[in-house]
Amino acid sequence: MALRPGSTGNVAEEQPVWKLDRVKSGMGSGVIFDGYFYTLSQEGIASCLDLKDGKTVWDERLTGSTAGSSSWSSLLLADGRIYVPNQAGDVIVLRAGPKFETLSTNSVGELTNASLAASDSDIFLRTGKALWCFASVK
Repeated sequence: MALRPGSTGNVAEEQPVWKLDRVKSGMGSGVIFDGYFYTLSQEGIASCLDLKDGKTVWDERLTGSTAGSSSWSSLLLADGRIYVPNQAGDVIVLRAGPKFETLSTNSVGELTNASLAASDSDIFLRTGKALWCFASVK
């Protein structure tokens, strides 16, 4: 449900800007960027919704290094990119925008159910065996 900024009172009684009865969402949180809401289902289907009207812009199944692309993680938005971890230990990087585009897929080859964390320009992924840091050469 999308409410107008500044809405007060019982949100169930507010007139929403738009409302969806079913959203392909999972355990993790989505992200908002430049007028679009991005979310991920537990089955690994990424979705982009237009914030103005709630209409689906795209739905795409993400593919990683293995057939299992399920995810229990939240999305991470940084520098116009959406970082999507899956349970197989892949981090799929999408361009944030109304056109679906995969920029890269990076695999650590270890199972994970964790969300990514960011600090400065580094991104961290916790697996069952290790803590990984993805960083640019400085």
